[in-house]
Amino acid sequence: MSLAPLFSFYFGLTASTDAPMLFALAAATLCLSHALFDEPHSKPVFWIAGGFFSGLAILSKYNALVALLGFAVFLFTSKRHRKLLLTPMPYLAAAIAVLVFAPVIIWNAQHDWLSFRFQGARTWSFGFTPFAVVKYLAVQFLFLFPIPWLATIRAMLRAFRLGPASERTWFLVCPGVLPIIFFTLLRIFPSVHKGYHWVAPGYLLLCPLAGALVAELMKHQPRTSLHLWSAVALNAILFFVVAIDVRTFWGWDLVPSLAGYDPLISDTVDWTDLAPTFARTDSAAGNRSL
Repeated sequence: MSLAPLFSFYFGLTASTDAPMLFALAAATLCLSHALFDEPHSKPVFWIAGGFFSGLAILSKYNALVALLGFAVFLFTSKRHRKLLLTPMPYLAAAIAVLVFAPVIIWNAQHDWLSFRFQGARTWSFGFTPFAVVKYLAVQFLFLFPIPWLATIRAMLRAFRLGPASERTWFLVCPGVLPIIFFTLLRIFPSVHKGYHWVAPGYLLLCPLAGALVAELMKHQPRTSLHLWSAVALNAILFFVVAIDVRTFWGWDLVPSLAGYDPLISDTVDWTDLAPTFARTDSAAGNRSL
């Protein structure tokens, strides 16, 4: 994960809601893994904790829901775990997640479903732009860098080949692949032109599979270490370039069209813009009331 700029660089340095979402999603995955694989019997506390962290993940960012639905796919497709659908535990976890997320539902109900309509408008429209899907995959390749992306995709394909018979890899690949497929296919709609990081929950859950694959490759292919060090060097160069842009605005000179925007990340490294934004909003509301 640290070799992929999407995680180490973008989410690690910017003030975005993705970081707490990924933390909560990882915690939910850990709890659900105990609930499903601990022997001889899983403890209800892990189902409860899994539901709580699932609710926190969706509370942070809506796209966590797509990954969490993958755990339902796992329960339906895993022969040994399918019987759990006849017990109250999965439904208790889902109810707790909804309860944690309830403040968002209540607020939307009081404000004409504003945020739900906004996100829906961003992700759905009529039209067909198939080339955007290819472009989106290329951006994923760049955001994760070649080595982490190739390792993750190879690990994902191997998990698919093993199928539900390999329960532990199937447990990760079901919620991992769902966001990648869903948000990539959304690109066929012309209104979807942002959100290149929406697939992050999927890659997060596939990272353990990629790590296991890389550990195997390092035993049999010594050049694997060289590839990993090249990813480290690329991350260092990227950090250096963006840090200089934040301080000098060199990007404005290189690309004049950027003059209307903040530097690459300087507008998202903290939350200090919130206070003046709220102040302007309150002032505008006051003027309208007068």
